[in-house]
Amino acid sequence: MSSTQIISEKSKRIFNAKGSLRKLLDINAKNYSNFGEIYITKIKYNKIKGWKKHKKIDSNIFLLSGRVLFVTVKKINNRFFFYEHFLSLVKNDYIFIPKNNFFAFYGLSKKEAVILNLASFPHSKNETIEKKISYFNYKWKI
Repeated sequence: MSSTQIISEKSKRIFNAKGSLRKLLDINAKNYSNFGEIYITKIKYNKIKGWKKHKKIDSNIFLLSGRVLFVTVKKINNRFFFYEHFLSLVKNDYIFIPKNNFFAFYGLSKKEAVILNLASFPHSKNETIEKKISYFNYKWKI
């Protein structure tokens, strides 16, 4: 995928009398680029993880439990613009964060939130750039 746009999409849910199925992503989805690894991360209530930028990895971010605010940053004409993406199971959506985009996320639910990342390449310290949470001067709604 060559897009640099952060995309918010809905997951497909299939219901039946025995239980439901949530289809996250398949090879035909417009957000699918490659598969490198899949991992789960957790975030506690009122905690922030970030800022992080992957130089090589496209990320498909799915919420498994809780509520989370993801914030992505785009630099236009030497100014930073922030885009907020609220993930909840009620909305049943996920976000695609292409490589070379900074992001951070904030735990909104009292119970620890669980996030799944389907990444296009395996993670390595060499391909990741990290900044302190104060770096972009974003006003977290804490």
